Amino acid sequence: MKRIVLFLSIIMGCQLAGVHTLFALTAPAYNQEKFYLIQFSNSKLYLTAGSNNANLTTQQATLESATDRQLWKFVGTQSGFQLVNKAGQYVVYSTSASRLQGQASADASGWALTDGTTYWQLKWNGASGSRAYMNQWGGTGVGQSLGLWSSGDTNNQFVLIDPEDPDLPEFRTSGISSFVPEHPLTLWYNQPATSTGVANPWMEYSLPIGNGRLGASLFGGIKRDEIQFNEKTLWTGSPTDLGNYGQYKNFGSVFIEDLSGTIGHTKETEAKDYYRYLDIQNATAGVHYTTADGQTTYDRTYLSSFPDQVIAVRYRATGRERLTLRVSMSPGEDINANYAVQPNSDDYDLRITGSLTTLK
Repeated sequence: MKRIVLFLSIIMGCQLAGVHTLFALTAPAYNQEKFYLIQFSNSKLYLTAGSNNANLTTQQATLESATDRQLWKFVGTQSGFQLVNKAGQYVVYSTSASRLQGQASADASGWALTDGTTYWQLKWNGASGSRAYMNQWGGTGVGQSLGLWSSGDTNNQFVLIDPEDPDLPEFRTSGISSFVPEHPLTLWYNQPATSTGVANPWMEYSLPIGNGRLGASLFGGIKRDEIQFNEKTLWTGSPTDLGNYGQYKNFGSVFIEDLSGTIGHTKETEAKDYYRYLDIQNATAGVHYTTADGQTTYDRTYLSSFPDQVIAVRYRATGRERLTLRVSMSPGEDINANYAVQPNSDDYDLRITGSLTTLK
């Protein structure tokens, strides 16, 4: 057995919290004039009806631009209901077209909501086999039609967004139109990794830093910044075994939430001129954005120092508003770890302890 102990010192003036969850999953209110946006978890697109008897599709939307054909209410109970949009159209499964359509009359079999932990699935009660769940048919993208597929597929998963009280994983962001980096060997993006709509933002859009022993992946979130970290000895199995046992493990993530209330989900409270970057020449990364009125600028700098053997992050606000942050940490899902928060005289230690099986 291999024992792992990690200490992280938090010396920022902020509130300290425990393990953090992404956000509370919104459950629908039934038999009320309460309408929701239905957003697919991987594509970040929305269930949208066209004309009567036309296939439902996935389309873009914002809280301000959502149309009556994108706002849905639930009539019935969780195990048997009709899904009706603000334009009066019902979600109906057409057996002849093998697609979900918007129609003027209710579906004869009705629908059910399943799961409800980190996402929802919509089940057609008229299905006789396992292919019973609403699915972005043929993949993700704007304009995809909806069919039925088996439970658990990532193209099934969606969340409900209440336009009157949104609990979205990210604030509204307006990216910078142009950016000239200090050095030419620089990667930069004008949106957070978690706003890209890809299935695996860690793989495709997070930015890596490291010093040969400690590494981190940076997502650049505004509402919640995630710093996923690792250490080179966190290995299960032997160095020559690349099968079921031999692999590196995810140590965990540090989360930093913005509690200031200055950035939000509307045009009036959006983050403006956003960019994030990885300067390969300097081996530093950063994030920059301003408040919607331009009165406050927020900057972050990330680095992984070899001489000091530390990953360091600096958060800075310049202007009228101040930083109000909450820091939390979560161990990797499969390292059998526990964590503890230990207050010191002027800061806190976050301690992860656990064990992994190794092969000789």
